[in-house]
Amino acid sequence: MVLENNGHIELYDKESGKLICRHELCPGKGKNVCDKRHHKDKTRSVNDLQVRIRKRTEDDPTVILWLRNLEREKPRYYRDNMKLLLHVISEYGKETVIAALRTCLEKNIYNSLSVQEISGSIHRSKDNMNGMTFQAPTSIPETADCHPEKTDINQYNKFFE
Repeated sequence: MVLENNGHIELYDKESGKLICRHELCPGKGKNVCDKRHHKDKTRSVNDLQVRIRKRTEDDPTVILWLRNLEREKPRYYRDNMKLLLHVISEYGKETVIAALRTCLEKNIYNSLSVQEISGSIHRSKDNMNGMTFQAPTSIPETADCHPEKTDINQYNKFFE
């Protein structure tokens, strides 16, 4: 239930009649009035995400630099990118993600979706290499022990006469 009361708007629970919140009426048009206490403290969760990422990557300088650049380039999406980055680290491992972040730094890519794609590509190429077996030859082939014929240089001089 919404009521206007003494320059304020009050919101009440319809069933219990209990006051949920009270906001001052906005005197102008098109202005947004909000109570900051209703918003979640995002700085705490951002700091927590940073600490968790740094801990999982053992404060790797590549990760720290990429995070700084991400925050500078995309401050609005910084938190969401860090959440995805944490997921990517748990999915592919620290070494793979650090290699992906190096690639991203070289190409100025600051987006965790790209980090995820590159990490997946690195991971798949590692899997393909693990499936391959390399076998060294057990003997030297006979053709390896041959010596080319030597031709007298004078035979070639005939062509230039």
